[in-house]
Amino acid sequence: MTTQGAFNRFQRLLQETSSRFFNATGSGTIWAVEIINDSVEDIFEELRSINPELLGMASVTTGYTTGVREPSPSPLLATTVFVEKVEVTDIGGPPYPTLDPMEFKDIGKYIVPGPTLPQLMGAGQGEPIKFYIRQADPSSGAPIIGWDPIPQRTAASNVNIWYNVLPAAVTAIDTTVLDLPLDFHRLVPIRMAVLACGADASPRAQFYTNLYDSALGKALEKASKGRAGVREEFVVL
Repeated sequence: MTTQGAFNRFQRLLQETSSRFFNATGSGTIWAVEIINDSVEDIFEELRSINPELLGMASVTTGYTTGVREPSPSPLLATTVFVEKVEVTDIGGPPYPTLDPMEFKDIGKYIVPGPTLPQLMGAGQGEPIKFYIRQADPSSGAPIIGWDPIPQRTAASNVNIWYNVLPAAVTAIDTTVLDLPLDFHRLVPIRMAVLACGADASPRAQFYTNLYDSALGKALEKASKGRAGVREEFVVL
């Protein structure tokens, strides 16, 4: 679905034909563009909280270097990246052991006492068991990933990083395709109606919230079972 298609459906849902949604906000951005971006981001965050795989995770491979906490250059993209899973592929598996996320402030708290940790059979002292993400210097833009403890071995291409990327912001109501998996495009105009009613303090906000929750349930069912057997509906009020 394009941004124009999403906006057209939103207007039909809300029975709104005025041009007020094309008025510039205080930041100079057209309100209709802002509400689409807010809706897409809300749906993205909700899907991440339910199951990150629904968003079609990408992956990148990196490795360890003895005595180096943070791979350089960063294997991550110079965009907002949400790392969902980090797996180590050269000490057993599949399934491969995974590293747990940690906060940057906790660096140095984790020490591997020996080679017999049950979650990392075959690993030795200085074998990472945690990872963290921190923002890079603004000049580079790419987030940095790091290991704790610091690796005490060198291994090439032994770490798979699975991640999602924040949807690209739209800048106009036009032929730009929504940056979400296709199964969830139909949620966008309904979410727009929820946000619009909230902004207007409309008593219909709860109705559109219920409609959104129902549509989300159907979209999740379709995504989990495939398209067969789940009828697509779009209610025009």
